[in-house]
Amino acid sequence: MCLMASNKNQHYVPQCYLKKFSSDNNRSSISLFNIDRRQFIVRAAIKGQCSKNYFYGKDLKIEKELQSIEGNFSRVVDRILSPNYKLTRNDALFLLQYWLLQQQRTEATSRRSVEISSAFTETAQISSQEYRLEMEEAVKDSFERFQLLKECLNDLKVCLIRNESGISFITSDDPAVEVNRLHILKTLACKEASGLASAGLIISLPLTPTVQFVAYDSDVYNLPSQGGWLKTKKDKDIDFFNQLQLLNCCANVFVSDEQQATYVDELFRLVHVNRLESKYRLTYANAELDNKGNERFRIVDKSTVNKQGKILLYQENLVPMPVFWATFINWKSKRTAYTNESRVGYMRHDHALLRNDLALKRVKL
Repeated sequence: MCLMASNKNQHYVPQCYLKKFSSDNNRSSISLFNIDRRQFIVRAAIKGQCSKNYFYGKDLKIEKELQSIEGNFSRVVDRILSPNYKLTRNDALFLLQYWLLQQQRTEATSRRSVEISSAFTETAQISSQEYRLEMEEAVKDSFERFQLLKECLNDLKVCLIRNESGISFITSDDPAVEVNRLHILKTLACKEASGLASAGLIISLPLTPTVQFVAYDSDVYNLPSQGGWLKTKKDKDIDFFNQLQLLNCCANVFVSDEQQATYVDELFRLVHVNRLESKYRLTYANAELDNKGNERFRIVDKSTVNKQGKILLYQENLVPMPVFWATFINWKSKRTAYTNESRVGYMRHDHALLRNDLALKRVKL
C-alpha cells in the first residue's frame, strides 16, 4: 500500500529533470510561462507539473523501469557538469536514447496516438470498442515504441552546447524537440513532414539552464565542436533553442530565472506564428480506375471520402519550423541523402541500408 501511494503521482517529464531548472534552494518549485494565458507563474510546485495519477498504470511496471533510467540520466548529467568533462560514446548513446524516451513518454504523444487511432477506425467504419485505442493503452504503446526504436538515432552525431551568454536555457512540458533545416530547400516536397530516419534531422533537449543536448545528421550539417562541446556567448543561439521549447510545448515552458519573464513573453510573441495546430497530418485517398483499368489512389478531402470503396489513409509526423536558426548550424559543403523521389522523402545513410525494398539512391543535396 505504501509503495502504491508513493508512486501514484507519475510524471511524464520527470521531477529529477525539472529540478535542474529550479531556482530555490531545496529544488521543490519552478517558475513557468503558460502560453495560452500568456501568464508567468513564479515558483509553482514541481510535484504538480507534468504528471497524472497512475499515468503509466497501477501495476507500476513501467514506472519502476523509468525510475531506473531516470537515475542513470541524473548520473550522466552530473558527469557532464563535472570539470573538464569530455563527451564519451557511452554517454552520447545514452542521451540519444533518453531523448527518444522523453519524446515518447509525454501525455501529448499518447493523446496524438489516440486521435490518430480514432481517425483510422472512423474511416474504416469500425464501431467495435475492441479496435479503439484508449489513453491507458496508448501510454503503454508509447513505451513499447521506445523499446523498439531506441537505437534508431545512434547514427546521429552528438554535441553539447555550453551556454556562456546572459540568457538561460528554458525547458517545457514536451522538451524533446526535433526540427529539420532541409525543409527550407525547394527540392523537398514534404515540407513540415519528417521522421526519425529523415536526412537533415536535428534533435535537442535542454539538460540544465547552461547545457543543451543536440544531435544532428553529420552528412548534412557541420557543427564546430571540440571534445563533444560547442561554446557560445551569442544570445541568438540561446534564443534559437528557447524558441524550440515555445514552438513544441503543449501548455507550459519552465524557466530557472524569474527575471526572464519579459524575455520569454517577447520571444513567444515573435515565434508563436510558427506553432503547429497539430503535430501530424492525415491524407485521405480513394481508389479509382484510370482509362486503362489500372487502380490508382486519388487524394480527396476528408469530408468527401467515399467510405464504400477502398481508402488509403496516410499519416505524416510534422515538426515545427523555427523562425530563425542558431549561428553555428552550418551546411556541410558536400551533403548527401537517399531518396526514391516519393513521399518517403530523404533518408539518412544507415536507415537507407535497411530499406532495400524502397530502391533508394544516394543523391547530393
